[in-house]
Amino acid sequence: MKTLYSLLFLLVSAQVQASELPPCPDTQTLISEMVKKYQGPPNAEQIKQTMKKRMTNCFGSTELITDMEYVGEWKDGNFHGEGKSVDKNKNKYEGQFINNFKDGFGEMVFVTGGSYKGEWKLGEPNGQGTFISNSGEKFVGGFRGSQWFGQGTLTLLDGNNITGLWYESNFVPALCERAGIPQSSPEHSKCIMRYMNKIDE
Repeated sequence: MKTLYSLLFLLVSAQVQASELPPCPDTQTLISEMVKKYQGPPNAEQIKQTMKKRMTNCFGSTELITDMEYVGEWKDGNFHGEGKSVDKNKNKYEGQFINNFKDGFGEMVFVTGGSYKGEWKLGEPNGQGTFISNSGEKFVGGFRGSQWFGQGTLTLLDGNNITGLWYESNFVPALCERAGIPQSSPEHSKCIMRYMNKIDE
């Protein structure tokens, strides 16, 4: 009997566009091959080595991975290329992967209702993208390690926009004012420049 988790994944995977790669071997085929080769149930290392050899340059999914569901392109036993995943918290991602990491361009829809669509690096939003919170606020701009970095615009629920420089999800002019530097002060622009240099590091 399939769990609700599996059913949710099947609903997502049914929408995946066809890949130009050949299909990967199914789970039962892999298990049969390993039982025959190793004369019994395979251990974790044997499963890893088999997937590295057999799940490569192909498109598909496998039940041998237990911490998340994935359907898409594979290379050397890793998620690599275009794919869709549902993690153990039921967050859904569709986009590019490199060596098991979300990397490139993709969209994550969070189980809480929010979403992020844009550039990724090593499993985290990194680069240009759009984040929409579960309450409906939207940020469009730069990201680094899931935080707002660089130029961007925050659209509030009342429709007002806050546009400018951001550092660790904080509006830089506001950071300078909280540090006791009013906008009318010549030091205010110097404060903003210091944050710009931090962002460029």
